[in-house]
Amino acid sequence: MFYPRLGKNKKSNVTYMTSRQNIAKQAGLDSNWLQQLAGELGVGERTLRTQMKDFRASNRVPEQIRTFYPTERGIEMFGSAFPQIHTIDFVLSFLSSSFEEAKIEGVAFHKFGKAVVDQSRRRHILSVTKSLDAENLRRKEYWEARQSHIEEVLCGTYVLFRPSLTVSGDKSFKKVYTEIMHIRLNEEFPQVLQAYWRRWTQNKKIFYTGNFFISTNFLYGTFVNRSSDEVLKPVNINILSKHAQKSDLQQFVLTGSLTGTDFSQEKIIHYPIALKRTLPRQLPDHERFLGIDKINDTNFCEFSDALLDTTDVSFETDEMLEFIKGHHVEFGALALNNLK
Repeated sequence: MFYPRLGKNKKSNVTYMTSRQNIAKQAGLDSNWLQQLAGELGVGERTLRTQMKDFRASNRVPEQIRTFYPTERGIEMFGSAFPQIHTIDFVLSFLSSSFEEAKIEGVAFHKFGKAVVDQSRRRHILSVTKSLDAENLRRKEYWEARQSHIEEVLCGTYVLFRPSLTVSGDKSFKKVYTEIMHIRLNEEFPQVLQAYWRRWTQNKKIFYTGNFFISTNFLYGTFVNRSSDEVLKPVNINILSKHAQKSDLQQFVLTGSLTGTDFSQEKIIHYPIALKRTLPRQLPDHERFLGIDKINDTNFCEFSDALLDTTDVSFETDEMLEFIKGHHVEFGALALNNLK
């Protein structure tokens, strides 16, 4: 469970304070924690505050995250009250960015902050969800504020173009596959997007599902065949998601790359892809499928097939085919061992 923020109700406040103060006591963190931190780092309080302000204003902090960090006035007030979650996030980021790990390992605030974050991880088994949950704890307001932007800019239905295959499984650069990918918000983790992919394999269409991790200007995702009890032929996709202007969202084309294997899984293949966002008027059965939230893993295949059947989604140009051909890379799995 995430820690409740102060100010919601008295019972939550008591739980919040008791839990954090117990962690602080175990970590050896004093009530005047900034003075203690300065002493452990071997710098003066004034110098430490200045360094924190410089870090906050530096290009090491993305602008979108900076707005959720304490202000310069807030930094001046550090040490006068028990550290809240935004303060913990900021100070941990400052320490890890400004000092060697060996120097901060024994620092009381560092041990306190790590314990606060680790407490939210203990209900997890997978390290990925542990990290996401910890980040959600530290930057909950940041991700909540980002949701409407992410939904508007990244979520939606796309036509994905990639090199086609011959019946024998070899790549064909005479034309491209036209496939459908639908991206939507993930209900559990705001840092992740859920995605469904209707792709071709030889002469039939199959359903792949996966998640994209949201990074600065990029999406990174791994996709697998949902119908398989065994993970066969996973595909990794990277997408450049930075856009020129929001006004162009309805017609923009995304670029990216795909890494996977051939049918025998003996060769690793890597090549460029293109994604073109569909217009609302192109979506089939408008009343039934209207809205991102109405597309799910149950109706996606029917939706994507209807879209492919009713929409002119051609996007082949000589330049596009030459680009895909020129940037295609293929390695035999065993051949990699012999590379110098």
